[in-house]
Amino acid sequence: MTKLKKSMEKVFLLLSVIILLSCDNQSANDRPVSATITGFDYTYCGCCLGWIIMVDDIKYKVRQIPQDGNYKIDTASLPLEVLISFNKNTSNCSNIIEITKIRKK
Repeated sequence: MTKLKKSMEKVFLLLSVIILLSCDNQSANDRPVSATITGFDYTYCGCCLGWIIMVDDIKYKVRQIPQDGNYKIDTASLPLEVLISFNKNTSNCSNIIEITKIRKK
């Protein structure tokens, strides 16, 4: 029985290591995605004003773009290809996002 017990312990340990290595610590919104900053929408309404960002052919707006040190958004040449992590806004504006991380491609 001891050989069987040792074999079972080895199998358990191996499976535990495989499971731990396959875990992903990032939530879906923390994974950087390709995006394009295309411009600024000056239309003044609840869900209109903000930077226009395209992610997978979906147009989003963001009120403020954090700086990463590689560029200045006010003087950057648009369209600007970037990698972003973001959260969707929980308000009534379904197209508003908050960028949590950004870097120039």
